[in-house]
Amino acid sequence: MLRRNYRLVYLAQLPAVFLLGLFIDMIMNVISNLYISSYVGQMALCIFSCIAIAFGVFLEVKAKIIYLPGEGLAMAISNTFKKEFGKTKIGVDVSMVAVGILSSFIFLHQVQGIREGTIFAAVLVGSIVKVFNKTLL
Repeated sequence: MLRRNYRLVYLAQLPAVFLLGLFIDMIMNVISNLYISSYVGQMALCIFSCIAIAFGVFLEVKAKIIYLPGEGLAMAISNTFKKEFGKTKIGVDVSMVAVGILSSFIFLHQVQGIREGTIFAAVLVGSIVKVFNKTLL
């Protein structure tokens, strides 16, 4: 998609993803005993997490240094087709969730690992990034 616009710095995604994976594993170990039993509490945590992720994505995109693969794809589509990043991010995230649902049906014959929080996050993160883009910087 990027053709001549591809830069070697984009290969930095590989170590960045590795480091992100390590960080996620570390945080999962820290919060492994945290259990929120109420559905409202779980949704509140989901919303808080979406805000935190959206702020991180906003900073990542504004820095224009290294993009993680999901944001890199959204940025490539956004730049190629001259579309707003936030809208493109929503489309990419929803598409990835749709592929996950389809893969789950094909290989497991049922939807597993994807619930309302996943779908909610797919739409909410890009929407919050749009708000940050309009109100910050």
